[in-house]
Amino acid sequence: MEKMEKKVVQGAMLAAVVASLCCIIPLLFAGAGVAAIAIAGKFAGLHPYMLVVTALLFLVGFYYAYRPTKVSCEPGSACEIPASRKRARVGLWLATAFTVVLTTFPYWSAALVRGTAHEPQTQAFQAAGAPVERVVLRVSGMTCEMCALGVESSLRQQPGVRSFHVSFSDSVAEVEYDPSQLSVAQIRSVIEKAGYQTSVLPGKEG
Repeated sequence: MEKMEKKVVQGAMLAAVVASLCCIIPLLFAGAGVAAIAIAGKFAGLHPYMLVVTALLFLVGFYYAYRPTKVSCEPGSACEIPASRKRARVGLWLATAFTVVLTTFPYWSAALVRGTAHEPQTQAFQAAGAPVERVVLRVSGMTCEMCALGVESSLRQQPGVRSFHVSFSDSVAEVEYDPSQLSVAQIRSVIEKAGYQTSVLPGKEG
């Protein structure tokens, strides 16, 4: 690629990385709790803007790669596209494919992880006829589906939790639990240790 084309592609890929950090950070630093979530939240606001920047930079890159040459070729002549430009085009398409995967990461990553997970979301009580209570919590601070998956992972490891469902789109966590082993305060503490804020939705406890 020519220097200008390289700079454009590098800029587009950097913008794509920034656009995806809102979900990459919680995934890479799941144990960092509040600190990682706070950083991810800052990048979440940049996500739509970085996607626009990425698209514009790639449009410029494709213009440079496919802009008409000054030399005209008659039909059947021996002239052809230079090898360097062919390589530039191949490199541009590869960079585009990589960037598409990266920028769509927040949308397909959680579905992929859920599909390959072997642990069930429902935990059976050891004692037959164990009491069951249900609470619905508002969970603030989730920036993508990967965050919801992280909350579910924390709940899965908590003894006394029978079943759970965390919705990123609704910002809620529905949890069924054994009140003899676990309290609502403990459930909230588990989620808040993962880096999120919680509150009990009125009329959604019991």
